[in-house]
Amino acid sequence: MTAFRLKLIAITSMLIDHIGSAYYPALPFELRVVGRLAFPIFVYLIADGFSHTSSRPKMLARLALFAVVSQPFFHHLANGSFEGLNFLQRTNIFYTLSLGGVAITVYAKLRESNVTTIPAVAALLCTMVAAETMQTDYGAYGVLFIFLMYAITEKRIKAPIFAIMCVLQFPALLIALYGADPWPPRQLALLAGTLATVPLICLYNGDKGYESKCIKWLFYAFYPAHLAIIAIIV
Repeated sequence: MTAFRLKLIAITSMLIDHIGSAYYPALPFELRVVGRLAFPIFVYLIADGFSHTSSRPKMLARLALFAVVSQPFFHHLANGSFEGLNFLQRTNIFYTLSLGGVAITVYAKLRESNVTTIPAVAALLCTMVAAETMQTDYGAYGVLFIFLMYAITEKRIKAPIFAIMCVLQFPALLIALYGADPWPPRQLALLAGTLATVPLICLYNGDKGYESKCIKWLFYAFYPAHLAIIAIIV
């Protein structure tokens, strides 16, 4: 499984999810279940990208650029109009990816300088607080997930942590389990969709696959482009 194929799966899942979100309840809930594949795959690939990029600042700049470009369309999808647009509140997934990238970049710089782990933890906490303050998609959890997928390099450990983080996306299930209550059926279905990413990640061979510069930018641009189309149609 190459990065190219994983990206195709992720953007297809994301498209299905956002169509399901925009037209729910007219469209079946199962579309949202399929959509759960997208975020964990993006998390893994972003962390992997920061591990291999020749310029972390350039990668961060791309993420930040598309965060700003995508925000109006994300706001429209969430609120049904462009009214009240805010670039610092209820922000899109690229904000989460950007903050995760910031945490990774600071961590990598500190490691290169042989600095103790306390500043790295402080930097991570700051980015998590920023995510919650700006109400980014997936918030502090998303930033932590990205950071862990970068910081943990041993594949035998990374895969189980990846699966655990997928489960932690659904605290309602954990609360229900702790209280011996029946698991919410829809939350359980969403969890199943999220965990379906685990075998895909385990099959990832580290190869980019087919990806020119044009294709790379296309994957970035797909997010605001499909949100814009949905906003126009809706």
